[in-house]
Amino acid sequence: MHWIWKNLIICSSLGIGVFAFLFYSETGQAPFVMENLSAMLIAVLLLNMGGAILHQFSTYISKRVNWRDNINVRFLSEILVGQIIFSILAAAFLYFYLIPYASQEVDLSFQELYGNGIIKYFIISTVLIVVYTIINFTVFSFKQYAVGQLQSLEMERDQLHLQLQALKSQLSPHFLFNALNTISALIYKSSSITEDYIRKLAKTYAYILTTQNRQLVFLKEELEMTEAYFYMQETKYEDCISLSVQIAPELMQSLIPPLSLQILVENALKHNQICDKTRLAIEIYHDENENLVVKNNVIKKPVLLKIGNDLYEKPRSTDSHKIGLNNIKQRYRYYSGKDISISHQDYFIVSLPKITTAYEA
Repeated sequence: MHWIWKNLIICSSLGIGVFAFLFYSETGQAPFVMENLSAMLIAVLLLNMGGAILHQFSTYISKRVNWRDNINVRFLSEILVGQIIFSILAAAFLYFYLIPYASQEVDLSFQELYGNGIIKYFIISTVLIVVYTIINFTVFSFKQYAVGQLQSLEMERDQLHLQLQALKSQLSPHFLFNALNTISALIYKSSSITEDYIRKLAKTYAYILTTQNRQLVFLKEELEMTEAYFYMQETKYEDCISLSVQIAPELMQSLIPPLSLQILVENALKHNQICDKTRLAIEIYHDENENLVVKNNVIKKPVLLKIGNDLYEKPRSTDSHKIGLNNIKQRYRYYSGKDISISHQDYFIVSLPKITTAYEA
């Protein structure tokens, strides 16, 4: 229903009610419709005007002072302006209708004639304006709650989608194909190493399958999976890579979105030159603010550029580190309300904010 019709119905009903109450309280008699019709219609008209003006003011002030930003100013301003509006309209009704046309005793003063009625009207109008403001705030709160619920459901759906993407990247045929190739090569080299490799591969997939329905996991679980994944890569690259983990025992029960560390370690392996003169060193530790930090040295990965019949090495931009980072960034923004910090100079450093929510892991 349009606000004009709502205003007409509500204000007309209130106008008739207020007029009838004041008339009865002052005269001791119920107002006769035909005898007091003109006065009642004027009262209804003025109350509709006041309601329309107050509605427009409420709409205007909502754009300047939101309920959520400053509830006290918003509440008091609406009551004050509403009282001013209805006081002006009451004064207009008094001076332009009652005083000229209403019968009155000559020896009675203005205070004696209208004093009690003005006080009663002021009290009634104040109560009605306060009720209107409370209803207005209640409607706003309900709308905000409904919008918040919808946004929460949408964000949760987005997080599940991001988590599914992370899981798919680890369950991809390419990952399994590389793992099977490595196993095939290890069989002829060492049966014990092959067995350890298969166990780590099984542990990696077990973690992926058991966390697919969990939005947050304990850091201890994530580290165990990351170390198992790194062991598989270390078996392939041997001394060309290293992983250092320095986490205080009391922080092992902190929460983290699943596969966050694994994605960062995988990015470090993917976007750096491995088995170069410098070892690729990856570090996982907590800083002084208990943020989780993943750090690795940057070894630019060259590509061959053909000029004529000659091949030249051209350093490749490391901007492709963004792969997978957006996934982690969005999930951390949802669960912690903060952005991850990324530094890319001599070292590639990603700082993951601490998640303090009591979300069930």
